[in-house]
Amino acid sequence: MRFGPTLANDRVDLDLFPGEIHGLVGQNGSGKTTLISILYGLYQADAGEVILSGERVSLRSPRDARARGIGMVPQRFRLAPTLTVTENVVLGLDPRGRRYGPLCREVSRQLAELSERYGLHTDPRAVVGGLSMGEQQRVEILRALYHGARILVMDEPMSLLTPRESERLFGLLNHFVRDPGRTVVVTTHRVGELVGAADRVTVLRDGRRVATFPAAELTLSAVLTAMMGDGTEGDPASMSPARAAPAPDRAGATAPPALHVARLSLAPGGDSVTFSVAGGELFGIAGVDGNGQKELELVLAGLGEPAGGQIRSRLGPHAVAHIPSDQRRWGVIEDFTVGENLLLRRTATGSALRPVTAMRGALLRSIEQLLRSFGLGAIGPQSLVLQLSGGTIQKVVLARELSRGCSLVVAAQPTRGLDVRAAVFMRDALRRAAAAGAAVVVISSDLDELLGLCGRVGVMHRGRLVGIWDSADAPRPVLAAAMGGAGWGGGTRG
Repeated sequence: MRFGPTLANDRVDLDLFPGEIHGLVGQNGSGKTTLISILYGLYQADAGEVILSGERVSLRSPRDARARGIGMVPQRFRLAPTLTVTENVVLGLDPRGRRYGPLCREVSRQLAELSERYGLHTDPRAVVGGLSMGEQQRVEILRALYHGARILVMDEPMSLLTPRESERLFGLLNHFVRDPGRTVVVTTHRVGELVGAADRVTVLRDGRRVATFPAAELTLSAVLTAMMGDGTEGDPASMSPARAAPAPDRAGATAPPALHVARLSLAPGGDSVTFSVAGGELFGIAGVDGNGQKELELVLAGLGEPAGGQIRSRLGPHAVAHIPSDQRRWGVIEDFTVGENLLLRRTATGSALRPVTAMRGALLRSIEQLLRSFGLGAIGPQSLVLQLSGGTIQKVVLARELSRGCSLVVAAQPTRGLDVRAAVFMRDALRRAAAAGAAVVVISSDLDELLGLCGRVGVMHRGRLVGIWDSADAPRPVLAAAMGGAGWGGGTRG
């Protein structure tokens, strides 16, 4: 499968067997998303074939895939938050003359039966907007099951889940594959979670299948070695997400504040948030998704207005480097090329944006050098962002934002959806920004990452900063309890 000059899948073979959970892993840009998109009928392969139960099939659309028993749970849920679970499922149906009320009642009854059968514990009457990320994911699973999925494709299912929710998810998937003829495919960057959970794992690298490991041979080291290559690109063991990060440089913590947030309210009548960050400091904000982190991110980046309070020495949006939690919404224009996206923040003076195809000389060379310095040498300035994987888009945003030399960096969920090597690259880039004197605010639901990266970590719960801890001696269980609303546990405020 080729996108312009990029060969996304190169003669990939993938065998799936009934009764198995099959992991599909690889670095960003390795071809995972393209492969599962072909399997679900979103893309049509340039060559090769799909054989299902011994029959060669043509999957020209998701409708074709669903008709063949293939369902997908996307990384970005496609749910209407103001509707109930049942109404979200009904949205995709052809009513064929049936009245809405009786149709909803029949669908609701069938969803309740499926939920009970597979242990999904989902109320068909619940409004989706009031559900957690894990619960919304179960709604997507339920919808796929309602459409008769026998092969369930899960795209990065753990990226929005807590470790406890991930454990529950694999319990559900094991329940599903116990039914005759059922199979699960899981793409993920959290490779360690597949060990002991997957029956087999296939590794893609540079668009090719390089290995498939049965459970008996499945180790984190073996998978990382296959992902990274022959060892010339670094020690795969050092890329493990569980490795201890270098001790943070806390010299900036004693410098004058470069950013001071004073009694900031993120919603009318809400609690306040107060903290300061010095130049050269990495400051972490932890919390379970949905506790005000996104609102804080947008306010700090100059893209939102607080309900109260102030940000002292606040910089304009063009003076803040912003690594957004939602790259596709806030970070890029998908219909633009990579080169055009890299130039977006350079047009604040009102200069016209020239097509990259018309660029010549020093400007084009500088863009190509920037791509190489951020590990993006394999893609060209003319590549469309729409055709890139989420992790590659994240690195394009990183390249644009950190190359501008801003004195404040706001990085929200910076390694979510990244493979282990790209995550290490991202963390090192943030460290370099702090070493150059920037005040760096890292907002993440990954507590271990924040404790290894940042000198201080604050915890948000229900829109309130409940405490700030020095990461050198912060008890992890206390911070984890604070994320769940169990109190300050010894942290300072402000």
